[in-house]
Amino acid sequence: MKKAKKGKTQITLAIMVVALAAAVGLNMKYSAEQENSLNTSSKYLGQAEYVNAEVSSEVKDTEEDYFKTLRSERNKTRQDAIDTLEEIIDRTDVTDEEKKSAIDKITVLTETAEKEASIETVLKAKGFKNAVVVIGEKDVNVIIDTEPDSAATLQIQDAVLSKTDFTTADIKIIASNENS
Repeated sequence: MKKAKKGKTQITLAIMVVALAAAVGLNMKYSAEQENSLNTSSKYLGQAEYVNAEVSSEVKDTEEDYFKTLRSERNKTRQDAIDTLEEIIDRTDVTDEEKKSAIDKITVLTETAEKEASIETVLKAKGFKNAVVVIGEKDVNVIIDTEPDSAATLQIQDAVLSKTDFTTADIKIIASNENS
């Protein structure tokens, strides 16, 4: 009986890990698609990259709704991951090491969310009406509502660099084509 329960526990834990990986994968999907579409052969250290974001048909017509939808999707994916991790922590048949790992992952997700919100607040104070920041493992994507000029690029880079450990080469500025 004990072996069957242990087997079920391992299967349940494996399913939760797969669900967590799927949630994190969805969160990283957009930055990976953008990274794959860039031509990096002419990339210089510190050079800003400008790309246009594709707007899905599910996005509402107004610009503000577009940015609200981006934030909402980002936050929902993160919350799904946190919920899965909290389920692991609440289980009695999970080892202390597994619980500590789940707590550490929640801490990282929370710190990332705080950094994104902080950068968005700084950008708003610098005059960017709409900006969404998505921090990935290897880069930071900043989606704004206008084509940035060199002054705007420097302001965005300054905001990101002041709140993270990334370099200017890791910052991708994406001008939304929502109002095109």
